[in-house]
Amino acid sequence: MGNKFKLGILVNSLNFGGNERSAINIAKYLPENIEVSIIVQENIGSIPFDGRVISLNLSCREGYAAKAVNSIRRLHRLKKIVRKEKFDCLFIILPVSNIINYAKYGCKKIVSCREYGDLVVHSKFYRQMAASSDCIVFNSLQQQLYFRKKYPALKSKCKTVYNILDIDNIVSMTKEQPEQKFLDFTKDKKTIISVGRFAEQKAFCHLLKSFKLISMKDENARLVMLGDGELRDKIENLIHQLKLDDKVLLMGFQKELYKYVANSDVFVLPSYSEGFPNVLIEALACGTPAVAVNCPSGPAEILSPDNPHKIKHGFRISEYGIRSMEFTRDENAWNYRSFDEAHKSFANAVLTLLQNENLRNELGRKGRQRAESFRAEPIIREWEKIFR
Repeated sequence: MGNKFKLGILVNSLNFGGNERSAINIAKYLPENIEVSIIVQENIGSIPFDGRVISLNLSCREGYAAKAVNSIRRLHRLKKIVRKEKFDCLFIILPVSNIINYAKYGCKKIVSCREYGDLVVHSKFYRQMAASSDCIVFNSLQQQLYFRKKYPALKSKCKTVYNILDIDNIVSMTKEQPEQKFLDFTKDKKTIISVGRFAEQKAFCHLLKSFKLISMKDENARLVMLGDGELRDKIENLIHQLKLDDKVLLMGFQKELYKYVANSDVFVLPSYSEGFPNVLIEALACGTPAVAVNCPSGPAEILSPDNPHKIKHGFRISEYGIRSMEFTRDENAWNYRSFDEAHKSFANAVLTLLQNENLRNELGRKGRQRAESFRAEPIIREWEKIFR
């Protein structure tokens, strides 16, 4: 045991989320000669994990002053844990606002950037994070290129490693039976499915307006949305304003989402920005063809790795899916009367798949092949090099 390389991976909790799943997948697939402990800020959470978990045991507090005090207490507690455990490396997967990213711990420290929009808004903070660390890891090349262009002096600290997917687990879960209300709603219909938090970044307002155009051309089209969040009331209101109450099903948050994605005709990703969207790769692994807005970053690298160029107009059928032009974040986003070229392009991209079974089958098959690129074996070797 004494000869093992000791790694600590710090995340907010082990509740369901992209960062948390990434942390668990890294811990799960690293070789046995690396002893991994996952450290959580708040609570253990609900994601099953067989490995060692250490909690800072400091729950979230309300109010600016209380949060500031809590952050300092977490920092001190983490430093004690690092000294006690004698970690060789600490990998931090926390928001850029967390002061833990900027401290030194007496061991190798690696920080991460996992969302392009956040990188653009807080680029100076990411620069400070990188400067105070041994390495900053991005989960898409587009993020790394943006950062290196802005801060060339830090380029030697930059690495890109894609997210790991548990492909075999995803495929096995596609064989499970969806809830009856999903089956009743989608029976003999053409089903479009989306997955994600009901948050501004995910641009579900634009998805609903695009779906309105789809439903006007194909009365058998149905939209299923898996997720929940702070914008649920606004989403429900927009559905009602667009008169789509009988054509959109809100299923809420689903832990076992793959059985729903696999039983749908088209998966859609309408986001303003992403990091490297796991859910898009997971949809491909399910064999469900995808339409994604060509937002920064991730969709182009996933669906069109050999030709990831910006799409200014319309949509493009790429090797592994369809990419559509970006949506605009403006004051008309939630106006149910306001439609633009991006809504038409997204709607036409989805209709192209709904109306062409051969294309759906072809992209579904190629999507499965693309998902295989994100198996653990080659990616975990990159992580091991970085940690060591």
